[in-house]
Parts: sequence; C-alpha cells; structure tokens
Amino acid sequence: MARSPRNEAHDDDEAAAAAASAERDALVAAAPAAMVTVACSLPHGLILQCYRMNSPPMPPEAIGDAVTIAGANAENAAHGYGYTERVDESFWRAWIAQNQNMAAVRRGLLFAADTPERARDQAREQSAIPTGFGGLNPDRPAPGIVPFVAS
Repeated sequence: MARSPRNEAHDDDEAAAAAASAERDALVAAAPAAMVTVACSLPHGLILQCYRMNSPPMPPEAIGDAVTIAGANAENAAHGYGYTERVDESFWRAWIAQNQNMAAVRRGLLFAADTPERARDQAREQSAIPTGFGGLNPDRPAPGIVPFVAS
C-alpha cells in the first residue's frame, strides 16, 4: 500500500523533532565541561527546566534537574540583575534552544556570560531595559489614564 505524501511529510517532521530532542538530551546529559553565569532582571527570578517533547497526547517529559535563577531582588543583585554562577553551559544551551522565543530572553532580561565579571558588565550596559515589573509613575500612570485630583 502506497503512503500518501502527507503521511511521509508527517513522518519527516517527527524524525526531525526526534533528532532535535536527542541532540538536546545529549547536551543536557554531557559532563559539565564549562560553566556560565546567568543574569536575570525579573524580580522573582526563574526556575529553568529542559523538557523532551513527546508526540501528543503524551505530555513533555522533564530532563535532568531544574536550575533556580536568582532575580533582581536577590542579595547579590547589581545593576538591576540577579546573578547565578556556575550554571552548566550545556544545560543553558539546551534551555535556550527550547526557549529562544521567550520574551525575557528576546528582550535581554535573561542572559548568560562566561564569567561573572562579563555578566555584570553586560547587565550594566542593559540596566535601562524595562522589565514591566517597575512601579507606576503617579503623575502618568498609563496611556489614557489621568490621576484623580480631589476637588
């Protein structure tokens, strides 16, 4: 029985997804050869976890341990960023591959550098990037909103 072109394309997509998943798994499972410092300007920080994406209806499967990233409210915060040192570089690369379109990554609110000094230098350069978690200006709270003035 001949397979339809639609089924063959679906099989090709599944094979490519499986290969990408295997590559991410290998990165996460690799021995820690290098470490990075991750900087995060979100006040609450983040918990990063890599996942193996399964075919529906199976849910994604967590790979390895989660990594807690310090945020801007951490004790070691400077220039509006919290710093988490000694994050496995292979984990970071795998996590970024899965989350490259995340708004915090795209906007530079979460990044990694090869040394703590370089992370702090980059954070200093990016310190003016708004996170969206800052307080409101009471004189101009939001577009189209005017402060209440008691008469």
